[in-house]
Amino acid sequence: MTKPNRLYVTILGVLILQACDSAKLGARNEANPSGAAAQFAPPVRLVTSATGAVTERSGPISWNAQSSQFEFSGKPIKISRQWNFTNNPGDFTIGGALAGPADGSGLAVTESGVDTAIRSAGGLNLDGGRDALIIVRLTRVRAGERWDGSLFYTTSDHRESEKYKGKAPKAANPGLNETVTLVYDMHKLRRGADDWKMSRIDQFRLDLDDGPGGAFILRQIAIAERPPGYP
Repeated sequence: MTKPNRLYVTILGVLILQACDSAKLGARNEANPSGAAAQFAPPVRLVTSATGAVTERSGPISWNAQSSQFEFSGKPIKISRQWNFTNNPGDFTIGGALAGPADGSGLAVTESGVDTAIRSAGGLNLDGGRDALIIVRLTRVRAGERWDGSLFYTTSDHRESEKYKGKAPKAANPGLNETVTLVYDMHKLRRGADDWKMSRIDQFRLDLDDGPGGAFILRQIAIAERPPGYP
């Protein structure tokens, strides 16, 4: 049997290696046609506090830290349910974000997805005819994408839908290191007000920014009756 020529074997080996390298390069170019080095997003880290002094925007409903109550015109309002987020999410689930205890008090929320949603537990059984207001007090501790501020709700008759939602005005967007109390008057919804009034409310969901990067500290969320004289 004739032995293969050593030069032939060497040349054949080089050709095979070149073919393999070309195939690998082609695969890389197909995944990254520009040929640029791959860019990786830095890992998201939970922001637990503000980096500067925090201010609070005044509004018709305010938080009294001494009595741990929301007030209107200096008087406590009637609260059906209240969550203070002293060290954990409580009855809430957080989607599209990292969440954990904030420094001091509150729940730190750092947005990692395209749509951060804060959803209450189901089975609240709220009286929509009595409980008109959903009050959310929060502090922005890192700037983010476009502010959303939508609030959805569910009943035994329907799921979350654009037909049944509240919307915070764009001006309600908290500035960096600013605390804002958002008040959703569910009896004055553009769409769904009558539905809310006539229903037992099972669950609600608050949307924050429309994109990752921002960070908030949730202070309190409350369900309340409309106080006398409230606009």
